[in-house]
Amino acid sequence: MSVFAKIFYQGETLYGSPLLKKEEAVVLIKPVVENIKKPEILIVDKIVESVKTEIESPKIYDLVAIVDKLDSESQEFLAKVLSSIGRNINEIEIIELAQLSVINIREIIEKTNALFSFGIPYTKLGFKSDLSPYVLKMAKEKHYLFADPLSVIMLNVNNEKRLLWSALKNILN
Repeated sequence: MSVFAKIFYQGETLYGSPLLKKEEAVVLIKPVVENIKKPEILIVDKIVESVKTEIESPKIYDLVAIVDKLDSESQEFLAKVLSSIGRNINEIEIIELAQLSVINIREIIEKTNALFSFGIPYTKLGFKSDLSPYVLKMAKEKHYLFADPLSVIMLNVNNEKRLLWSALKNILN
């Protein structure tokens, strides 16, 4: 099925049509133009299987960073921090505090290898307890880190940058 058809026709997969064998799948394409009276029916099998595989394999995030607010200065600083451990800011998932009310954080946590929280306590993310600041924790083959907000780390009043680097060095080992 072409990309055009996927975008504009919004195909729906129907199973169990009385006209087809049970093993076959039907994609019913909704007409976009009003003068088309009958929707076009395509019999597909390999296309449906490839689409089904894409849907069933969830995206795994290498790293998820949860921040209070991400302005351009904080984003630049976070990019430097991530590059120090071999990560690219464009390849991770960044979630701002305001987004937590509209996303399923549990689902994202299940699909990540590492979760860094900058200034957001883990209890606010649904965990039973908070983590000690700047201590990299490994649980269920995932890295967890709680640190001060990025704005506080950038000020570096109490050596927060050194503490963060000490914790992140452990992820490289």
